[in-house]
Amino acid sequence: MFPPYRSIWGNHTVGTPRIAHLDTRVAEATNEADRMMIHALIEQMPGGFDAMNSFVRETISDAWLECIFDDFPGANPKTGGGF
Repeated sequence: MFPPYRSIWGNHTVGTPRIAHLDTRVAEATNEADRMMIHALIEQMPGGFDAMNSFVRETISDAWLECIFDDFPGANPKTGGGF
């Protein structure tokens, strides 16, 4: 189970539309038994796939922003900057 997650950037999911529409329900696995086991575990979690999708989207968005702000440190809102 994942702990409650709050993005370091607030409640924003950024990046490409692929991130915003990411859905772990359609993820594939090499082995069908593995996919079924993963789906069963996600469905048992509080919030199920919706919670998992939010967690994954926010984690990817945070990493994406960190990469951008590594290139443009003056734009980082965590250090008082902004676009």
